[in-house]
This record gives sequence, C-alpha cells and structure tokens, in this order.
Amino acid sequence: MKTDRRSPFADLEPVSEIVCPKCNHANAQNSETCHQCGRHLVIFCAHCGHPNYRGESRCVECRTQLHFPWQHRWKPATARKWIKPVEAALLVVTVLLTAEAVVRVAEFDLPKREPPPPQVYVLKPDGTWHLR
Repeated sequence: MKTDRRSPFADLEPVSEIVCPKCNHANAQNSETCHQCGRHLVIFCAHCGHPNYRGESRCVECRTQLHFPWQHRWKPATARKWIKPVEAALLVVTVLLTAEAVVRVAEFDLPKREPPPPQVYVLKPDGTWHLR
C-alpha cells in the first residue's frame, strides 16, 4: 500500500520566508532545506511528531524542547556509574579463579608410566631370531 508523503508545511503556520538559523539565509516559503548551506529548515518533534521550523526552541503543538545541548545527547562514561561495582566484582572473581586454576595446574602430577621392558632378540642355532 503506497501512501503519499504529506508536506510538513501543511501543519505549520505559513510564513513569507524561512530564515536559516545556521547561515541566516532567507529561503522561500515552502523550502525544506536551505538553498545556501543545505541544512533542514523543518524538524519534527520527538515527542508528538509535529513539524516545526528549526529556529523554534519548543514544539508549537506540545511545547516539548526541540533542541538539546551536546552534553545531553552525548552520554559520557559517568552516566554508567552502576556498571563500575559490577566490573570490579567481575575482575576480582576472574583473578581469583585464574589464580586457583594456576595453583591446581602447578600441583597436578601426571600419572607415572613405566617404561616398556627392553626387547631382547636371541639368535637360534638354526639362524633365526627369537624374542626373549
């Protein structure tokens, strides 16, 4: 089933021109991308999906914040603090198991094998060899 792509400008308040927030270039009324820098001029709200002009800070439909600083988008390792105790516990368990395995291997004695008896051949008077 093929659906027609609906223009995001159908839900937006009409404006005479759209100013790009990146390069301040004035674009035509229904431009989806800036003619100078190529940046999208319309973004969609992550909460409700309503289209908004990129220059808006909050969604006109649900008032959700549209742009987040890079510190909120990029989660550093400090955001995973709950993993640190688990990693430490796993490291201790791994070290202990490895140490025990090394001690067991060092104490392991291979079973003693007796050497096979030497094979002695004796020459018979008729000229053949006999295994004793």
